[in-house]
Amino acid sequence: MSASQKIFKLNVGSGKNKFKVNRKTFSLLFVMALLLSLFVVLTEIPTAQAIDIFVTDVSIINPENITYTTSSIPINVTTTTNGTNPVTTWNIQFSNDTWLYEANQTYTVATTATINENLTATFHAWANNTEGSTDNASVVFTVYIQSEPTPTPTPTATTTPETSALSDTTNYLVLLVLTLVFTVLALINTDKLWRVALKFIAGMFWMILAIAQFFYMGSDGFLMILSLPYAIFGMLFWFAILHDFLSEKKERIWQFED
Repeated sequence: MSASQKIFKLNVGSGKNKFKVNRKTFSLLFVMALLLSLFVVLTEIPTAQAIDIFVTDVSIINPENITYTTSSIPINVTTTTNGTNPVTTWNIQFSNDTWLYEANQTYTVATTATINENLTATFHAWANNTEGSTDNASVVFTVYIQSEPTPTPTPTATTTPETSALSDTTNYLVLLVLTLVFTVLALINTDKLWRVALKFIAGMFWMILAIAQFFYMGSDGFLMILSLPYAIFGMLFWFAILHDFLSEKKERIWQFED
């Protein structure tokens, strides 16, 4: 071996297992290993660039982090993704870890949820696509429904059965007394004009008393039968008026001038 071919010794092992590699051979092997490594790196870069990165983003527009004074809560969610078949679902979680719906609701268009209680709740939204990209969002809101003031009831007089019965009895007795008074006046009065008027009034009171007797005693009461003679008394007074009128007319027919 010439002097120009200096030997680059690489001792591997010991004894007879030692072998020697000259500088030229070592340089060639080193360049080949470097080129092989560069080839692997260059071939992996296009592969990594060819892999699609799918992103899904869900945003909550409504409800907002505010206090709602109505039971109708607006629901509005937007989902953006570069994947296929995106699906968005939502639900409302209460503070006691219960949910408004047993199953999550699929979101398609803006809608509303109904909550009829004063409470604080959390709105959750989830989104995913066929490629497996997912996202979720949530917002806390409060519901405070101001109930209308209850109007103060106007006190009304309560009538007990005892009070009602006493009132009916009093009215009946007053009507009976007035009937008897006008009856006596109609019988004792001698003035012809007043007699007719008092007989008419007395007959009217007897008829009213007959009607009152019927409703006061009831249709099943024995005393209800008294309503019939009361009515007869009233009709007798009216017949008396008619009789007096006819008698007076007859006397005038047969009356001769002196």
